[in-house]
Amino acid sequence: MNDDLRERSFAEHFQRCLVALILAVLVCSFFSAISSWLLLLVLPNSGIQEERGFFVKLFVKAILFTLLAAGSGFALVRWVPRSTVSRETRQDLPRETAYSRVLFLLAILLAAALVLPNLATYPWTGPDELHHLIVSKNLAENGAYASGHPSTGLRRFDDYDSVGSPVIAPIALAFRLTSTNFVAGRMLIATSYLVLCLLIYYLVRPVRGSAAAASAVILTTMSFGSVYFARTVYGEVPAMMFFMAGLFFWRASLDSNRATLPAVTAGIFIGLAVLTKSFILVAACAFLGVFLYDRLSARAIGWKQVVWPAVGVVGVLAAWMGVEALFGDAGGEGPSLIVYYRHYLMFGLDSFPRGLGWMAAQPVSFALALVALA
Repeated sequence: MNDDLRERSFAEHFQRCLVALILAVLVCSFFSAISSWLLLLVLPNSGIQEERGFFVKLFVKAILFTLLAAGSGFALVRWVPRSTVSRETRQDLPRETAYSRVLFLLAILLAAALVLPNLATYPWTGPDELHHLIVSKNLAENGAYASGHPSTGLRRFDDYDSVGSPVIAPIALAFRLTSTNFVAGRMLIATSYLVLCLLIYYLVRPVRGSAAAASAVILTTMSFGSVYFARTVYGEVPAMMFFMAGLFFWRASLDSNRATLPAVTAGIFIGLAVLTKSFILVAACAFLGVFLYDRLSARAIGWKQVVWPAVGVVGVLAAWMGVEALFGDAGGEGPSLIVYYRHYLMFGLDSFPRGLGWMAAQPVSFALALVALA
């Protein structure tokens, strides 16, 4: 009897792992396919000279990723177990203990100790960070959302500035209320990171318990690059903060009979995340994967959890586009962000040896990443 239960449990675990792998392949290949087709549409008219044969290779890559996405989608339909899990079903979680509370406190104190002290001296201010700070300074002192200097000319809504208004405007307000010291901007980012840690904790705790949630915060803080981005005026940390807030309200819409308000609120926060760093749009592929999986299994996600968040996202982006159209310079658009960051959307076999080399050179970071994935 026990052997049968163990075999059944192993088979179910294997099937879940297989479905998770197929879903990951589907999401990644779908993103790669969309990126490749988008580059094929945009780059020929961008004026950028590419190496000979580039577009042929990109076309082949687009075809291959499209076929892989279609194949993994078909496999997902075949392998996803039909589930009758109801929305009210909850996992039995470990009770909150003194140990889990202490671990949570230590996680927050660790984050604060690493991101708050000595913001004026570490790290050094890079060119991109200075560019973001200049835009905030111009907004605070000249009322212009622009790069450059008034004496030499301002470039309003500069496409090169990859950090959006949800970061630039609060820093400008801090400059206006205090002084145009870059520490004020860094303090805002560091505070955003602490809020991000709290959101991660409260997102994980209902699913895995308090100890696991506190461990997730510690792993986030100790992950490669977290402390650096939490101490500098870049958009990654605020974007993830807004995105996690969006997920927090989106999950609340799943658990609520009145789903409209939390669903719209989720969309607003995700829209702010996209404005902050446009790469958050990549998450749309993951959302599509989750929605497809849910349609094939529990059907816990209703159309309200899809339509109303989309309304929130579109509303935020449309509002900002209206601001740009109203206050921007006519005909002042430069190359699109797709052209600026096209190298992030290009994939090749050269990335594999580089990635493996980095893993070999950073064994501790690689080991921590494996622990986090487990």
